Amino acid sequence: MTTEAPALSRVGVRWWERPLSAAMVLFLLLTAAMFWTDASGVISTDVGGKLATLDAMDRRGDLSPDLGYWAEDLDPDGSLYPMWATYKAGDQWINATTFPMIYAALPLYRLGGARAAGLIPVAGAVVAALAARALSRRLGSDGTTAFWLVGAASPVTVYALDFWEHAPALGLMLWAVVHTLDASRGEGKWTSALAAGLLFGAASSMRQEAFLYGAVAGGALGIRLFSSRLILTGIGRGAAMVGGVAVPVLGTVALETWALGDYSRGARATGTAAAGGGDFVLRVEEAIVTGASPFAQATFPNLAVGILLAIVLFMMGRRADEPDAVRPLAMAAGAVAALWVFDTIRDGLGFVPGLAATTPLAVMAIGRMRGSTDRLLLSAIAIIPLPLVWVFGFTGGAGPQWGGRYILLTGAVLLAAAPSLFDSEVVRPLFHRMLVASALITFAGVAFAVVRTHATADALREIADRDEEVVVFYNAHRPREAGAFFHGQPWLAAHTDDELEEVGELLLDYDVSRFAMVGGWEDDEPPKVPGWEMVEDDMVLLMGRLPVLIAVMEPIH
Repeated sequence: MTTEAPALSRVGVRWWERPLSAAMVLFLLLTAAMFWTDASGVISTDVGGKLATLDAMDRRGDLSPDLGYWAEDLDPDGSLYPMWATYKAGDQWINATTFPMIYAALPLYRLGGARAAGLIPVAGAVVAALAARALSRRLGSDGTTAFWLVGAASPVTVYALDFWEHAPALGLMLWAVVHTLDASRGEGKWTSALAAGLLFGAASSMRQEAFLYGAVAGGALGIRLFSSRLILTGIGRGAAMVGGVAVPVLGTVALETWALGDYSRGARATGTAAAGGGDFVLRVEEAIVTGASPFAQATFPNLAVGILLAIVLFMMGRRADEPDAVRPLAMAAGAVAALWVFDTIRDGLGFVPGLAATTPLAVMAIGRMRGSTDRLLLSAIAIIPLPLVWVFGFTGGAGPQWGGRYILLTGAVLLAAAPSLFDSEVVRPLFHRMLVASALITFAGVAFAVVRTHATADALREIADRDEEVVVFYNAHRPREAGAFFHGQPWLAAHTDDELEEVGELLLDYDVSRFAMVGGWEDDEPPKVPGWEMVEDDMVLLMGRLPVLIAVMEPIH
């Protein structure tokens, strides 16, 4: 069996079919879209922490990820630290979660700020598209459709626009899948297995689910070779893959130990895994939200719509050769799309968290992934990790994401396979219609990224420019979104009654005469701060329509 489709004749091949020219054009398109966003705004609070870290390193001219803390002398434990998920490592205050990406981006940030650093996720999306092309060619297609589908009409397009690690991690993992497929074939080489391990290991420095996908890929590699009676070959390539994973993992440990004095990310991953299986109902809800739902709120009707959509899309793929059977299924999918459009018109653009909702062709492809051992192996890599991710992943953030950010590799692998699964004359029209649907929902995602980054940047810039001596956030996620404005700001965060009491005492000890409390409370009246009273109120608009209340406080005399 050949490892790739026969090479196309170079005569008549158009620029969008040539990998180099297509990659350059996609890079320019994504860069242009990135410039359409506000570099000081973010899609995720994680990005704010990264931007604050890069800004701190750039201002000091050093390599320490320390953010510092202006109130450390009175709050040494950081219970009022203004940025959620900040922890203390030695004498450093750390919020960044991805150190290799931070250090890779630092030269670019020093050269051109957040815009230049943003070229890393853009490049990651292009790498992912090239990997999809390579994988598609190995399944018998020319790879062009898969390239543009993954690069310009999938969730990775949205993640390319924010300084988040998902796009580069996906690019590495998708290439790891390509090499795993090569290594699983009898005529493959141990170097392919080594390359797959290196890539999964490198991706794990940015995304912890890379460990789960890599473990399943390694198991699928061994099973395929063992079932072909290539026992020694399977053992050798499996060992090469494991060895490959170890190299970047040890490098990441060394880097973080050098930067912090310990390996905090490893403890974070262990803690997450140890919590696996807890909050069963919540995990089921979040699995439905990230796997299927077009709606970010996990209400029962929304969850039911998400399940219906996934079933309908799967059956559309399964019965794509039967136009009469597909027609009512397509009408049901269209009804779900109409519900989402109505919701968007009513409430405005928002997160679309479900893989099925943002990547419909991926779910349809599941219904057709049969007929060859290559497809069986890719199905295992794409599908088996899903329950593992949902059981062992973080909880509490299912709604504010686009297309299931922890399961992006599942969607990308299935999208790369889709052109070869829908290549007959009967199913091609359906495939083309779903391509259009994928492009439209991705365009909505790009538009949302633009709107959200501008809206959050404008609101948080206004808060950062306030005249009060201190700003206290009632929601610690909000100042994390303001990472671009974090440097030198006398901010705090408090949510509980005990924390509010601590805030009141701390600010009196600092002789603060006036502070602003930024909302997040549910009532019209702000929470009470012992020793302080509200003297005036104000507000800012988030996303252009959502009021964020601000209470200005002064000491009670």
